[in-house]
Amino acid sequence: LSNTIKQWYQRRVRDTRSRRAHLVNKGYQPFGIEIESKENDMLLRFMDNCPAYKSSEITTRGKAEVAKLQKSRHYKTLVLDPISEKLGWQVTAAQVEGLYDLCNFEHVAPTETNNSSFCEVFPRSAYALLDYSRDLSRYYKSSYPNKLGYELSCGIVQDLLKELSPVQDQVTSLRFAHSETILPLITLLGIDKDQDIEYTWSKRNFWNRTTKLSKLDSFATNLAFVSFKNISDISNTRLNMWDYVKVYLNEREVRVPVCASQEGCTHQELMNIVTSTQGACNLTQMCQLKSERDEPSTNDVRDPTDDVRHPTDDVRDPTDDVADILSLAMRTVSDEDLEAAIAAKLASEDKVLIGFNLFVAMVILSGLCIVLGGVLGANCKKIIDADIAGDKISKDGYQKMPFLDS
Repeated sequence: LSNTIKQWYQRRVRDTRSRRAHLVNKGYQPFGIEIESKENDMLLRFMDNCPAYKSSEITTRGKAEVAKLQKSRHYKTLVLDPISEKLGWQVTAAQVEGLYDLCNFEHVAPTETNNSSFCEVFPRSAYALLDYSRDLSRYYKSSYPNKLGYELSCGIVQDLLKELSPVQDQVTSLRFAHSETILPLITLLGIDKDQDIEYTWSKRNFWNRTTKLSKLDSFATNLAFVSFKNISDISNTRLNMWDYVKVYLNEREVRVPVCASQEGCTHQELMNIVTSTQGACNLTQMCQLKSERDEPSTNDVRDPTDDVRHPTDDVRDPTDDVADILSLAMRTVSDEDLEAAIAAKLASEDKVLIGFNLFVAMVILSGLCIVLGGVLGANCKKIIDADIAGDKISKDGYQKMPFLDS
């Protein structure tokens, strides 16, 4: 494996030098460009300069989900075992992921033979699972579960609106970044959002997913915003503003859900995306750690000049009296309402208690009546039985009770 990687690297160096020589012969010359350090770049490298994002639990959850996948029986059966058998030694998950990267690089920049020795290592069954493994990690770092992660890209939309206003002829503005910047922006715009997406490692989620981040943000993805203006409309008085912006993902037009028209997005609709983020896209506020947000603000520091009295301080505004009366009235009403509410609550509880006590008393009395009726009934039966046995029943069927004359 070591020799294969070395040969691959040497071949790449030769190809690069050959291409450079070809460009020079054609009259092209290299030139240097100055770029901002990523340590200070909140526009394109916001993920590196945002403490709240880096310390977020959801940002690191992808690693746990990937680890769960790599320890599963499916990963061992479909990935580790066949690759180990092909190479002749037991590979680890980390080694497989590295080989998968090399396969991807060779796939997008094929050699002269259009062959990739690294891709030959992988059986077909391994590709789908490794693709899902990458999606797991990127989903939690940069996509829908990580609200802060994708809302940080609102600065790019702000920058876009600034570049597009006012309208200029044939002006192109370019920004270059990595996948960690592109995917949050795609997510913020809501492109091809799967409403039912659920990224966790399970066999059901793996087979049933419809959205694949590797397709949304593939190798060397480009995202274009193109402004359009209807110049044939004479009544259009907004000469310095465009009418719509169309969005293209990898040269294909895509719909942005918040944009109502089929023609594209208006300035206000794109601005609404910005203002709907936390703190209306205040990146400084969004990136503050919770402990920093809880600290007292410098606004709480008392200004010494507050203690200096001015001549106008003793002049009372007539509206102050009205405000005091209203404030007092509100406090009075509130107290009365509170007392009335407490009294009503106590009265209600008393009613419930009285009702319950009456219910218990009725139950006890009913029980006593039943018992007493049973005792009287038993005694009457004994008297009747005894009278029948002693022939004390009259001919007309009436019993002559000892305590009655008739």
